[in-house]
Amino acid sequence: MADLFEVFRIEPNVQIGDGWFYTSAPGGAVRRKGDVVEIARITHNCDAGARYGNDYVDFVPEVTVDDLIPLVPESARRAIDEPVIFINPPDRGVVNLGMWLAVSNAEPITLVVGDRAAGPWVEVTAVLTESTWDMGNGDTVTCDGPGEELHRNDPGWDEIDEGPCGYTYRDATPDDDTVTITATATWTVTWLASDGRTNPTPADTIVVSNSITYDVDEVQTVGTSG
Repeated sequence: MADLFEVFRIEPNVQIGDGWFYTSAPGGAVRRKGDVVEIARITHNCDAGARYGNDYVDFVPEVTVDDLIPLVPESARRAIDEPVIFINPPDRGVVNLGMWLAVSNAEPITLVVGDRAAGPWVEVTAVLTESTWDMGNGDTVTCDGPGEELHRNDPGWDEIDEGPCGYTYRDATPDDDTVTITATATWTVTWLASDGRTNPTPADTIVVSNSITYDVDEVQTVGTSG
């Protein structure tokens, strides 16, 4: 005997006279056959009267928090873009001039897996917690968070010191050559489920990278005596 399932809703016909009206199968229940649910179908027709038949719809099992939790990593990964690299000086570096390094697209990300209004859900938060910079010459810099941008008229604009997340090249690149700077951003992913559960400790992380080429010159100063 087929399993019986409760009918959750009755769909009204779209237009009186020629629409479908869905009701339960005989016996007041829906019959499930494998992954298909059989429900009775009644066609309303003013001229011919009612006709009875069978219709089939996909069976959708009940979703639980346990079904949603495995979807969290991939959902967070799709929401995180590769780092947008900010460097000052932006176009080319100068030997012994401090650089400011930052990931520009570092706002925390919040998303919901599931349906907060109608069913179980998991709220996911991703925060950029660490950035690592490969400066292309064998040196690396690791910073807490995304670093800090420096723009004209900001404090520190007229200084030669490197920023809180920064670097100073001591050698110029050869003529017609550049270095490749790679920024790697580490995002920490936490979650809270509708049943009160939270992510295990330590939290999962997602790592994304991006690279640019960068020229470093040496500025010669010429003094005069008088």
